[in-house]
Amino acid sequence: MTDTCTQLARAVDRADRKLSTLRSNRRMFLKQFAGPYYSTRQGGLSPSDTAMPLNMIHTLVSLLLPHLVSAGPRAMIHARKPALQRQAEIFTIAWNHLSREIEFARTMRLVVTDAMFGAGVIKVGLGPSEAGGSISEPAGYLHDPGQPFADAIDLDDYVIDPDATDRQSAAFEGNRYRLPVEYVMKSGLYDEARVRRLAVRDEGESLVPTVELLDLWLPHDNEVVTIPGDTDSPGGILRRVKWAGPARGPSEVLGFHRAAHNSMPIPPVALIFDLHVMINRMVRKMFRQSKSQKDLILFDDRNVDEAKRVRDARDGDMVGVADVERYRQISIGGPQEHSYKHLAFLFEQFSRLGANLDLLGGLGPLSNTLGQDEMLYSNATI
Repeated sequence: MTDTCTQLARAVDRADRKLSTLRSNRRMFLKQFAGPYYSTRQGGLSPSDTAMPLNMIHTLVSLLLPHLVSAGPRAMIHARKPALQRQAEIFTIAWNHLSREIEFARTMRLVVTDAMFGAGVIKVGLGPSEAGGSISEPAGYLHDPGQPFADAIDLDDYVIDPDATDRQSAAFEGNRYRLPVEYVMKSGLYDEARVRRLAVRDEGESLVPTVELLDLWLPHDNEVVTIPGDTDSPGGILRRVKWAGPARGPSEVLGFHRAAHNSMPIPPVALIFDLHVMINRMVRKMFRQSKSQKDLILFDDRNVDEAKRVRDARDGDMVGVADVERYRQISIGGPQEHSYKHLAFLFEQFSRLGANLDLLGGLGPLSNTLGQDEMLYSNATI
């Protein structure tokens, strides 16, 4: 049995270090997905220097998400014994009501979206039967006392055994979360003396002071322990309870691609991100070329007065000149034809690597007949 908080804290620190690259890349992907105007632009660069005018990551997610989570899931529960079918129908009604009550469809959209950028983690459980102190629903309005919950867990809060080659072999798995100090102190769920030693987040600034906790599921001990979210905190083990849920634990991890002998999945955005960058670099280059494009009229500088009359003439005027060959219009700069061809190639590759986005998104026909397009659609992969 794992008895010391120090052992757990060291293991969590190693897990954080191992997940740091995946988390860092995910933040980079999300910044591109949100665009440069989601938060305050930093630095003195002009928008044209850093702009992503064609947000291909947003296009990828917005086209794939409806195919993966189109609406709220509905249950249809059947009993193996005919005599229990009536109870199964009641259970179906109850489950569908609960799904709407806890906004399960919204949670699934968050989990699937997270899986595209890193890993989609969902945690399920049963809320405490009573609130602590004067704070009701400390985890949010979707967490009624004694009611099941299903929460999307941020990858920055998720930890898993760094030595595990898959989730089944992990010695621990868990997540950080924040709760009001008053609730933690008065709920009776945590060791009050040890809670008093925890550092309060944003003390004096936050409307409701909170502390960060970390739940760890220990499958070998069949326990869930709670320790401080800050592994350097002297709080110790704040809570220890026997796990009485599914053998897979309170969490599930959604991933679209798996690397052999690795517990974390490969996000689809990571496989297509470089194309997004290349497309926008090409578009910015073509934009700069367009700004430099000029249409000029050349003339013989020995006939300045005549050239001025040509320049000042209105549209449709007749202007007499000594020799029309003295004037010639030229165009310099501007996007080159090969740039358009290269951009079209990048678009084609982005659609192909993105599971045939043109077809899945209905952006245009890819063949001459409806039947051929239906065959392509049925073979498209996400």
